[in-house]
Amino acid sequence: ELADLGRAEALVQVTGAFLFLGLGLILGGITMTLVNVVRSLRDAGRDVQDSLGAQPVQLDKPWSGKLTPHLMLMGVMVEIAAFVIGIVAATTIGGVSLTALADPASAGAGDLADIGFVRAASAWLPGLRLVGLALILASVVLALTTIRQSIRFQGDRVAELARAA
Repeated sequence: ELADLGRAEALVQVTGAFLFLGLGLILGGITMTLVNVVRSLRDAGRDVQDSLGAQPVQLDKPWSGKLTPHLMLMGVMVEIAAFVIGIVAATTIGGVSLTALADPASAGAGDLADIGFVRAASAWLPGLRLVGLALILASVVLALTTIRQSIRFQGDRVAELARAA
């Protein structure tokens, strides 16, 4: 039935829009949780040094720690942009007459332009959505790198303090 064709076209756009935005927000939340782990490690390291009577070593934030929130936010912004474009594509295809969807040869100029826009968006939106997820996943990797560096430094510092004592 033609009505089902129109709903299916719109649902394809809406489903992809919500799916990738949700994944992006979940991964963004994971990144921010890892950033909190980094902060906790930093504070715990300072507390251990204080309790041992040593002067806490103040280090510059590593490049991975500086870049993590920026990369995560870029990824989330890409996901939001892709979400908005997906919703626009869904509403655009919803406005196309059902006969034009079934037989584009019989469509008017406006319907053909709308169908062309939605097909173009359908072609490049998946790539844009994956770029957003890749940026967010890269921020997760950077946060884990920062955690590894922090743990390595703290282990070396505790060994140094133990040798000095």
